[in-house]
Amino acid sequence: MNSFRYKLPFIHFSIENFLNPVEYKKISDFYNKLNFSLKHTDLYKFYQTDELTENKNILFFKKKVLKICKEMENHENIHTLDESEDIMAVNLKINGSEMIRNNLDIFGSFYRADNYLLCHDDCLENRKYAFSYYL
Repeated sequence: MNSFRYKLPFIHFSIENFLNPVEYKKISDFYNKLNFSLKHTDLYKFYQTDELTENKNILFFKKKVLKICKEMENHENIHTLDESEDIMAVNLKINGSEMIRNNLDIFGSFYRADNYLLCHDDCLENRKYAFSYYL
């Protein structure tokens, strides 16, 4: 996997060239035609689409995300949180159950000048990874 691993503020990877230029244009064109609505709580304020996971126009994107998740599972460094704890064991401690595999939630979003996303614990019962792609 062509990635860089970082530990702070949490374990995360940065993936270079996730999409090739043709795929980038396809996802960018798709994104620019979407409808967005304001989402607002004490943790965030931004604009977001409805769920896009089943949209056939981005099947290629979904497959690439799933492939990266599988590669992360096999990556030598993803299996340790503090160089001693197994990531699955940590997830089980946090969530109390096995993660659901191959379950994706895909949304488009954007932020205006007064919008925000506060730092918060993003652990959800069914979430093993959070993946962001910035256009």
